[in-house]
Amino acid sequence: PWGLVGTGEGVVVEGALEGDVLRVSRAVAPSAASSPPQRPVRGVLQVAVVAAKFSDVADEPYNYSYVHDVVFGPFPSVRDFWERSSNGAVKLRPFYVHPRWLDLGMSTADYCGVSNINDRVRRVASRVVERLYYDFGVVLPDGGYLIIILNARPSCEGFAGYGTIRYWTFSTPYGQRQFAVSWIFHYAN
Repeated sequence: PWGLVGTGEGVVVEGALEGDVLRVSRAVAPSAASSPPQRPVRGVLQVAVVAAKFSDVADEPYNYSYVHDVVFGPFPSVRDFWERSSNGAVKLRPFYVHPRWLDLGMSTADYCGVSNINDRVRRVASRVVERLYYDFGVVLPDGGYLIIILNARPSCEGFAGYGTIRYWTFSTPYGQRQFAVSWIFHYAN
């Protein structure tokens, strides 16, 4: 049933097989305790933008006017993409824009030393969240969107960036938070 599409594992369906067709007589969604929280993305999405650099790459390839325009500019921008593709259901608004390049305190080798891309996303995003909190007192909102622009594309990467499709839970210095995360590599290296 369409009402259960995307609800996750654990959906119980009762029905009867009639030839090659399954006729569903009853479907029961999983209990709230067994599934992650579902958050439809509608309305205002608070965005934090951070340009971050690897400790072994000195380049700071973009100025902040450019970084701001990539995310919030009129067209083409991340904001433009979200607002147009959602037919206006999603509005990206700045929550925090870091004013200068943030040193991650990790090298590209530290980054590439983690083979699973999910662990890389989590490692870099967690490092950014910790640095923002400990060095600048920034507390990111639960359910926010964190966009990280990195100063290099490490040799272990073949893409210009990554992003989470859903909210991930992060352990932050200020408690559990859920963020959607995207990052963009500087590709001309």
